[in-house]
Amino acid sequence: MSLTALSGNPYLEPEEAINTDLTTEWYFASAGYVTVGLFHKKLDNIIRSRAFDLDVSYGGEDYDVSAYGPANTGSGTIRGMEFSYSQFYDMLPGAWSGLGLQLNFTYIDQDGLEDPNEVSKGTLGFDENGNPLTDNRNTFRVFGGLPLQGYSDQNFNIIGMYEYEDISFRLAYTWRSEYLLTLRESEEYVPAYAEASGMMDASLYYTINDHWKVGFEASNLLDTETKTKYQMDQAGTKTQALNFTTDRRFALSVRATF
Repeated sequence: MSLTALSGNPYLEPEEAINTDLTTEWYFASAGYVTVGLFHKKLDNIIRSRAFDLDVSYGGEDYDVSAYGPANTGSGTIRGMEFSYSQFYDMLPGAWSGLGLQLNFTYIDQDGLEDPNEVSKGTLGFDENGNPLTDNRNTFRVFGGLPLQGYSDQNFNIIGMYEYEDISFRLAYTWRSEYLLTLRESEEYVPAYAEASGMMDASLYYTINDHWKVGFEASNLLDTETKTKYQMDQAGTKTQALNFTTDRRFALSVRATF
């Protein structure tokens, strides 16, 4: 009989990182600047889930168990660059002088961080009657060469600003490229990715006096749909998976400072 299991790991070592950053800034106006930054992060003892075999004895019998759980999975580097720009156009006349703009772009390159899991077809699961499942939906399928979870290669933000007398306004758009959501999701037991997407938020505040401020906030103005994909084989073939939309949200707020 073949058995499968989800496992913990009491022998995990903490992840370690050595970070090196180099940044230059140029303040070209009283309310404006440009920055360019380079970064390099050396990561060790990266914790990711992997497949491994356990020998279990129970009731005088020995069992080979195909387990899946966390482990330290090597090392690698994250490097990249960041560009930022911010300015209020206070050279404009009157109320126009409250206009401003912020831009930020980040590029990330992963090197040596691919998941070192050995490629395996996995161990078949069993139904409630002990019969093997052969549809490949409930197997411990393992894929190698996967990137770190949650890291997009490209990230972009643009914020329109307005600050004049008692009014403060922000309109922000955020975009990120495709990224790995999880090494193995719970339906198909395969890696899941989020497609590139962008969201827009806004806020408007009015200062009543030195102590009181009222405002209005809105999130996901574009009603962005988050689309995901499953990686179905080691070659990287992806298929459309679950799509969902985060609610638009609106809030009124009152802030007090004493």
